Amino acid sequence: MTSPFTPCRTTVPPPEGVRPREARPGHRRPRGDDGSAIIEFVWGGVLLLVPLLYVVLAVFEVQRNAFAVTEAAREAGRA
Repeated sequence: MTSPFTPCRTTVPPPEGVRPREARPGHRRPRGDDGSAIIEFVWGGVLLLVPLLYVVLAVFEVQRNAFAVTEAAREAGRA
């Protein structure tokens, strides 16, 4: 007796002389969305990383110039 919670697994064999689709010559898998998620993730990462890197480098440049101005003012005061 089977439990009402276990699925019934019955398979119907193919008719005589019919091969599965994968075994037919010249058969190609239909193109779907396989692998597109990783491509979208990489593109999204690049599109977000490039502007973020630009902003970080710009902030570093501003900070470097601020330190240079501070140091120049300190040297001018000593002279």
